[in-house]
Amino acid sequence: MKTNAVVGTTSQIIWGTVMDLRSAGQAISRKRLMELSDMPYTKVDDHVSRWIEEGRMRRVVDGVYEVVDPMPEPRAVSVTDLPDGMTLVEIGDQELRLWPTEARALGQRMAGNAFQFTQLQTRDDVAALLVEATVRNRALADRVYDLEREQSRIKQHAFIWTPERIALLGTANDRDIAEQLGIDTREVERERGKRGIPRFPRPPKPSVAGSAQVSIQAEGAQVQ
Repeated sequence: MKTNAVVGTTSQIIWGTVMDLRSAGQAISRKRLMELSDMPYTKVDDHVSRWIEEGRMRRVVDGVYEVVDPMPEPRAVSVTDLPDGMTLVEIGDQELRLWPTEARALGQRMAGNAFQFTQLQTRDDVAALLVEATVRNRALADRVYDLEREQSRIKQHAFIWTPERIALLGTANDRDIAEQLGIDTREVERERGKRGIPRFPRPPKPSVAGSAQVSIQAEGAQVQ
């Protein structure tokens, strides 16, 4: 299936793809949205997550979603205690007069809805706190990363090549010397190259013939 070309904002393109998949009776998955809208994972996930928070979509399983049909606008609701002991319930243009026993029965029934509302509100509050904490943690992590980079930059710029440190150049590989001095390997490479000091030679790999000769000599020694 190929959706019709949609021209517009990123939100319009992704939402148009959602509606095309729904009209075709196909599963609305993150993978299909990425394929058909030609949008990256981050864009699709960001918009879908926002629509879930707004109640326009719901998550069926991880990576699969469905559109939530909008409910009609809520009507005005009012409850009035009348002088004769009855309770007047008004919903839009409809009225309902309840005797005390009926009002108590309705109240018991609606208590479950009130409890459910409280749970939903608590869940939303906790979710909002988690989102806020996540954003703060990311900001702190970015700040720590920036500070570490700045500290490393300052440390490298403040590093002084003393005669003792210069004498180490070329005596081992640059990485080992950098770890010993606590600086970046590129700083060691730069200083060694500036002073014309050759790179520490790598140990030669033993040749196959040499290994065979050593093995033959060892076997001869064992026979003697």
